[in-house]
Amino acid sequence: MRKIGVALLALMWAVAMVHADTTSSRFDEKAVAAAWYQAHMECRLPIEGQTNQQADQQCDQRDKLTRTLQAHDFCFDVQEQEWAKCKPN
Repeated sequence: MRKIGVALLALMWAVAMVHADTTSSRFDEKAVAAAWYQAHMECRLPIEGQTNQQADQQCDQRDKLTRTLQAHDFCFDVQEQEWAKCKPN
């Protein structure tokens, strides 16, 4: 149960940082990407004691972070398994 609390606290901090960065003029892609990776892992591989509802919340959070990254011209590079600036077509 403690692991869930720590993970949720870390996620709430990351969400606050993402919100602060997206509402200011400076976008911190590293913080947003780190929050995305955390939510992605907890969505796909729920931690011990995590309910399906909590995993679904992580999936929703990951989807919101995906839209934020894409809105700032970042794309997920499947080969590298990382977020990076989108390459021109």
